[in-house]
Amino acid sequence: MELWTTFLDKIGVLGLENIDQIIVNSILAVILLGVGILLGKFLEKILKRAVERTSIEREIKPSFVNLFISVIKWSIYVIFINLALTQFHIPALTDWLVSALVIIPALTGAIVLIWVGFAIASYLERAIEESRIHGWEVLSKVFFYFVLYLFLFFAIKMAFVGQDRDFVNTILLIFTVIVGAAVAWWNVRKR
Repeated sequence: MELWTTFLDKIGVLGLENIDQIIVNSILAVILLGVGILLGKFLEKILKRAVERTSIEREIKPSFVNLFISVIKWSIYVIFINLALTQFHIPALTDWLVSALVIIPALTGAIVLIWVGFAIASYLERAIEESRIHGWEVLSKVFFYFVLYLFLFFAIKMAFVGQDRDFVNTILLIFTVIVGAAVAWWNVRKR
């Protein structure tokens, strides 16, 4: 309700003499939305072709690859929606939206970081297993989980980029305790 009232007040303050500015800003907003949609679709096609050429779907399930592509596409859409809405200069709308939309690129970055971390951890695990050095079974698992933990740690920090530092550190501490307890329980149960 407050948003609608602010919008009506803004139009009332502008008056009819500034209707040209409203029309120009509206046209610019529509153009930005169009560019965002085209860029999102274009990037989606490029990513799908890259996935087909690399045959990554043999290693990773197609549903995960499609999820990743959708997150990237919608991140582009959200960025351009934000740019379009800022053309109207309505602080109540843009402030709220900007604070909400910061989360989506942060989550996208976190997902990419987790994906990269899993790929590196899997590679290191296989490399150590193939070396057949003394204690390779334990060493490969330690490297796998350590690298995965590091990337998850930084992904959580990235996902909560706009939050209070103490809050993020508390979340990371809880995450570390849970991971440590899970690893300890798994090792005890394994024996």
